[in-house]
This record gives sequence, C-alpha cells and structure tokens, in this order.
Amino acid sequence: MNRRYFSRLLSWPSVVLGYSAMQSSQASAKPAAVQAPSKQAADEHHLATMDRYAPLIGGPKITIGMLVYPGMFLQDLVGPLTVFEALMNKEIHLL
Repeated sequence: MNRRYFSRLLSWPSVVLGYSAMQSSQASAKPAAVQAPSKQAADEHHLATMDRYAPLIGGPKITIGMLVYPGMFLQDLVGPLTVFEALMNKEIHLL
C-alpha cells in the first residue's frame, strides 16, 4: 500500500459525510447577506490591533546576521531564517 492510496482511504469517509452534510444544510438554510464593515469600523479595528501589538513592535530593532558559506546546505539557512522571520522588530542580513 503506498502513501497516496492510504490517504485516499482515509479521506473517503470525510468527503462522503461532508458532502451529505453540505447538501442537507444548503437545502434548509437560506444564504445570509454579508455586509462589508464600514471604513470607520475597519480603521478603528486596525488602530485597536496596532495598540494591542505595540509592545512587540516597540523597543530596539534586533539585527541578525546569518553566515552563508561554501558547501552549505539550504536547510541550514532556511530553518533558522523561518524562525527569525516570525520576529516582529528585526533586520536580517546574510553574511
């Protein structure tokens, strides 16, 4: 048994059950009208979010230098770079 065949076997019940649940919910429910938020509400939400994350963004900027050398495997660079990219107030240099 290969990986693709095994994943198809695992996904089959969820597809069938999800399809039948989707059909029954579509038959009984009417689609609701979705309104976009006003520009003022969107601006207020944005400012509130910026205030919430201000401690993470404020303070001194972190400078990170990553050494690139001959014969280096890409994994040695991409792994730590992925972690460092999650930091908010950073400056990354490849050396």
